[in-house]
Amino acid sequence: MVEADSDWADLLWQNAGLAQPVQVNLSDFSSSVRSRLMREVRSVLLRRDHERTLARRAATTELQNELKSSVAGLLLQSELVLREPSVPAALAPRLQMLAELAGTIRQQLRPAAG
Repeated sequence: MVEADSDWADLLWQNAGLAQPVQVNLSDFSSSVRSRLMREVRSVLLRRDHERTLARRAATTELQNELKSSVAGLLLQSELVLREPSVPAALAPRLQMLAELAGTIRQQLRPAAG
């Protein structure tokens, strides 16, 4: 069908999304063609798994960077407020807890030493 209607084929490739289209010539389905097709399908599946792994790593890194920035802001602001002499005594322990929680999250976001 790809050779018969190139416009249709272009539309198929553009709208495949995360699918991995594989072209198969069904007119000659000998054992060598089946073997080649199996190799191609395996290759497509391995490539898809690799791309998925790379995408997960990139998303994880981006999320960690965003969280690190937010946590650093929380930590800084809570420590600055704690230094203010006008902080009510009843509020200080809560702000201290907030600073400690932000510090804990910051530690958890740091990459493991390896």
